[in-house]
Amino acid sequence: MPSRGKKEYREENRDIIKQRKSDYHERNKDVIAKKRKIYRQENKEVLSEKQKNYRESNKETIKEKHREYRQNNREVLLKSKKDYYNKNEKAILAKQNVRIHCDICNCEFRKGEKACHKRTIKHKNSLIALQKKYLDIITKSSSIEDFCIKFKNA
Repeated sequence: MPSRGKKEYREENRDIIKQRKSDYHERNKDVIAKKRKIYRQENKEVLSEKQKNYRESNKETIKEKHREYRQNNREVLLKSKKDYYNKNEKAILAKQNVRIHCDICNCEFRKGEKACHKRTIKHKNSLIALQKKYLDIITKSSSIEDFCIKFKNA
């Protein structure tokens, strides 16, 4: 009777081997975590370079997997967003009502209205006037040092 090799042994005892591996990992979670942490700290540059290369070479695959995940788990994602909003509703509303001061046209607007504010006529006119002012300073100044001094003071 011929003796069996490693491959045959693994195939026959697949469940036992799997259970032993999971038991080993369960018993040595802390040791494995420490070793992994040390390895990641020592090889940080190499790992980040590998990760960057992987992302660049598999950009389309990653996008496709994200798209597929979002389609398959739509309810889960919506539920998590809703839970996050309910949990942080006060902070979110407070951030939305924060007023920002615009130095160009000297007015205030909400954080969410930033893009709309930049398109307003008042802001555009103030920006054009400011640009003309600095162009006048540049053309009138005789040297770059004068321009820098006037720019800081303006």
